[in-house]
Amino acid sequence: MPDLPVDPTRTSEVVFRGDIEGLRAIAVVVVVLFHARLGPFDGGFVGVDVFFVVSGYLITGLLWREVQSTGRVALGEFWARRARRLLPASVLVIVACLIASRFILDPLTQRDVHVDAFGATFFSANFVFAFMRSGYFASQLDPSPLLHYWSLAVEEQFYLVWPPLIAGLGTIADRARRLRIARLVVGGVLVASLAASVMFSGDTDWAFYLLPTRAWELAAGALLALGTPWVRTIPKGIRAIAGWLALVAIVVICVTFDETIAFPGVGAIVPVLATVVLVAVGDVRRNVGPSRLLAAPPLIWLGARSYAIYLWHWPLLVFAGARWDNLSAGARAALALASVGLGALSYQFVENPIRRHPRLTNSVASSLLVGGALLAAAGLTVDASIGLAEPLSGSGVAAAPSFNATAPATTLSPSPGTTAPPITVPANPSASGSLLPEIQALRATNYPLLLAGLEVAQVPANLDPAIGNARANEPDIYTNGCHLEVAELEPRECIYGAKESSTDILLFGDSHAAQWFPAISKIAEQRGWRLHVMTKSGCPTASIGLGNAGRDERCQTWRDNVADWVTRNRPELVVMSARAYDYLRHDVWVGALTDLLEEIRPSVGQILMLGDTPDQKADVPACLAEHLNDVASCLTGRDESINQHVMEAERTLAAQHDALTEPTTDWVCAMTGCPLIVGNVLMYRDDNHLTTNAVLLLQPYLDAVLAMAMDRAVG
Repeated sequence: MPDLPVDPTRTSEVVFRGDIEGLRAIAVVVVVLFHARLGPFDGGFVGVDVFFVVSGYLITGLLWREVQSTGRVALGEFWARRARRLLPASVLVIVACLIASRFILDPLTQRDVHVDAFGATFFSANFVFAFMRSGYFASQLDPSPLLHYWSLAVEEQFYLVWPPLIAGLGTIADRARRLRIARLVVGGVLVASLAASVMFSGDTDWAFYLLPTRAWELAAGALLALGTPWVRTIPKGIRAIAGWLALVAIVVICVTFDETIAFPGVGAIVPVLATVVLVAVGDVRRNVGPSRLLAAPPLIWLGARSYAIYLWHWPLLVFAGARWDNLSAGARAALALASVGLGALSYQFVENPIRRHPRLTNSVASSLLVGGALLAAAGLTVDASIGLAEPLSGSGVAAAPSFNATAPATTLSPSPGTTAPPITVPANPSASGSLLPEIQALRATNYPLLLAGLEVAQVPANLDPAIGNARANEPDIYTNGCHLEVAELEPRECIYGAKESSTDILLFGDSHAAQWFPAISKIAEQRGWRLHVMTKSGCPTASIGLGNAGRDERCQTWRDNVADWVTRNRPELVVMSARAYDYLRHDVWVGALTDLLEEIRPSVGQILMLGDTPDQKADVPACLAEHLNDVASCLTGRDESINQHVMEAERTLAAQHDALTEPTTDWVCAMTGCPLIVGNVLMYRDDNHLTTNAVLLLQPYLDAVLAMAMDRAVG
C-alpha cells in the first residue's frame, strides 16, 4: 500500500491519480466483503492481486523517475519512506492483536498468534503461513488474526529487493539502452515467476504465499510503469472500452471465483491483466472509461485509508468469531463497517502524524531509527506475551494404554496391586456396533480403557501428543503431497506397504480416510500388501453437495478419476471412508454413493466401507487447553457425536453390493460417551479428526477388519 498514487510515466511532475486511489478502494472493499462472507463475493480475494499490481506500478515508477532524473536511487531515503508509511499502523495492529488474543482466544491459539506476530513484525508472515499453518482457503477452526499479514510480507520483501535492482539498472549510462534492458529484466522476472506460479499453484501452500510465485503480479505493474507512454496514442474511445471491460472483468471475477481456483497461477492472470489495463488507460482529466467513477470522492477517501482498513478488518472478524459463534450477516456487516472506522482513526492519528512529521521527513536516519524502534517494541511485546501465556500442560502421569485382543486390557488402577471390579460390556445392536466376532472380542477386551477415559478429570502432564503439538499430529501424507488439496484433480501414484507385492489395497476418501493411513500403512507392510493412497481434503466418497458448486464439481472429477483408476488396476481391496456430516440422511447417503459403488464393484475383490469416527462439539486441543482440570466439560455425548443415519445407509449399501461395512464408533466410544483422553493418548487433533497416536492405538481393530476383508477378497 504505497504513498499517494502518482503517474510514473511523467518524469518532470508528480500527478495525482485519483482513479488508482479508487481502484485501491474497490480492492479493499471486495477483500473485506469476501472475508466477512457478505454478498456473492467468493472471489473477493483477488483484491490482494489488484494491490500487488498497483504497488509494482507505483513503486517502480517512483524509483525509475528518480533514476532518470538523478542517475541513482537513494535507498536509505526510500526505505525511510516505507518505514514511516507502513510500520506505525502495522505495529499498532500487531500489538492490539496480541493483547486481544490474551483475553479472547484459548491458550493453544494464543501460542500460534505469538509465532504469527513475530512473522508479521519482521516481514516473514508469508513464510509462517506457507509452512506452519493450514492453507489460506482451508476450513480453519481458529484462523489467525494476523493471517492477512502474509500479503504485507510479500510487498515488504519486494520493497527490500526491488530498489537495489532498479538502482543497478540505473548505472547503465545510455538512457535508451537503460530502458530497454530494464524492460527485459522486469519482463524476465514476470515470465519466470508466472511459470513457477502456474507450475506450483494448487499443489502447494507456499505457491500462494511466497514472493517468487507472486512477483509476476508486482512485475506486471512494474513493466507497465516502464512502458506506458505509448498507451496515450491509442484513441480515447478504445481506451474507454478497454477500461470498462477491465472493471467489469474484476467485478465478475469477484463474483464467480472461489477457493477451488488454482491460485495464483492461471487463475490470477485475468485479474492482473484487468488491473494493468485499468491503470494503463486511466485518465481522469479526459474522462477515459471508468476513470472519473473510480476517482469519485468517496472512493478516494476509502482508497487513502485502504491500508488501515485492510489491517483492521480481519482481526475484528476473527476475534468476534472466537468470542461469539456463528456470527449473523448483520454482525459481520457491522464488523466490516467498524474496520472502516478504526482504519479512519488510525490513519488520522497514527499513520499520517508519523508519516508526515517534519523531523522525520527531513531525516533519513531519524525515520529509520523510529522504524527500528517500532519493530523492537513489537518484538518485545511478542516476547512479553509469551511469558504471560497460560500453561498447556496438566499434572500427573498417566499410563500408556495398549489395545489388543489377547490379554485383558489395563484398567488404569489407582495404585499398584489393586484390581478393577468386573465390567459388563453392554451389547450394541445398533448400526454403530460391529457385526464381526473379532471386533466384538476386541471391544470387550478394551472397553475398560474407554470407561476409564471418560473418568479422566485432569489433562496428564505426559499427554501424547502434547496439546501444543496436537494439530501437527497428522499423517505423513499431508506433508509429502499424497493427500490432495482443494484444487488438485488427478490422484497421485502414492504407494506404501510392500511396494513389490502383487496384492493391491486402495485407501480412498477424504481427510477422514486419510487419518487411518498411519495404521493401514503399517498393516500393509506387515501383511505384504501394496497400499495405494487416494485421499483429498473436503471430498467425501459420496457425491453429496457441500454448498460450494465449484468444489463439488472438482470433487466429482476427482472421484471419477479414482473410479477410472480402480477400473484399470483392479485392486483386491478398496477401503473407503468419509466424514458423516451430521445433516446427512439415510436416503441422501445411499443415493449419493450408489453410482460409485456400481461402477467400481465389478473391478475389485472386495469393498470395505469404514465408518466415520465421532465429531466433537468443540475443538478438542483448544478446549482442553482451557480446561486442564475439567476434561469432562469438553466431552460430547455419544448420540450427539455420531450420525446413525449414515451408518445405517452403509449397511444398506453393503448388502446391496456384496460389500462390507465396519462402524468404528465402538472402537473409540463406550455406550455412555466418547473419551478424549485414553491413558495418556490424546484422541483428537481438532473437533473431528483422530490424532495419529490414537489411530496407531486402534491398529488392532484395523488389522482384524482388514484381514477379514482381504480374506473375502481373495477367497
